[in-house]
Amino acid sequence: MALFAASTTGQVVPATMATILEINPPANRKAVITEASVTFSGVSATDVPVLVQLCRVTAASAAGTAVTATDQKDSAIGAAVTLAKRVPASEGTVVVLKQYEVPPSSGLVIQYPLGREPEIFGAAASAKGYSIRCNRGSGAAINADCNIEFEE
Repeated sequence: MALFAASTTGQVVPATMATILEINPPANRKAVITEASVTFSGVSATDVPVLVQLCRVTAASAAGTAVTATDQKDSAIGAAVTLAKRVPASEGTVVVLKQYEVPPSSGLVIQYPLGREPEIFGAAASAKGYSIRCNRGSGAAINADCNIEFEE
């Protein structure tokens, strides 16, 4: 299996829950999530925490800005077939797999143990996927850098 990472930097974290980064494998293909991470640009550790959700997307979200996943092993097998996007125009239907309260001056890295990684099986029209969503609530304006590492 090839290892890829989709990344986005400097995304504004809204005061309502919103997808920052999402991947969508094509129909009849599988993406195995090996790592998910998010870091924030906040300067005050005493500001309210950011709610971070790691989600399975079960119905397609609207188009967002395309993100090119990069080959992490230099395996020269070609580009990822799984599509990635940042900040879709509207949310798809999601199932929250995990959620965390993260201080806005830090971040979160989840490396899934072997054999316990989330697997996303693609469906027609990229209707299934995996996403990182954030909500800063009443906290100060901050930006986020997100990464989703996956095998396909």
